[in-house]
Amino acid sequence: AQIPDGRETPLMYALKGGEWELAQDLFRAEPRAAQIPDQWGRFPLYEAVARLSSSTSPNTSSLSSSFLHDLFLAEPQAATIPDPTTNLLCFQEAATTGNVQSIYQLLRYNPFVLRGSL
Repeated sequence: AQIPDGRETPLMYALKGGEWELAQDLFRAEPRAAQIPDQWGRFPLYEAVARLSSSTSPNTSSLSSSFLHDLFLAEPQAATIPDPTTNLLCFQEAATTGNVQSIYQLLRYNPFVLRGSL
């Protein structure tokens, strides 16, 4: 289900703002928020991958592995659907910035995504 009137979940707002600890706390409080896309159809997993991939903050490395995994488990289908704004799968988004750790994690979580993307 999508939030009406183009509003976003608090989880998505926290992710877009780079507030990783807040995003994790919000996710723990309401894991189903990972299943709700924003007004453009982007799932929180997409946003986390994009933000983690482009982040230069050392604080994100410890969050990335566990948080990406948690978001993936909450909505595994998000990893198999191209991002509607970039038309890339999550692991491809991570690859655009060379974030090898995120690429590896996303492919490890769902290796079957390679079937249709190569």
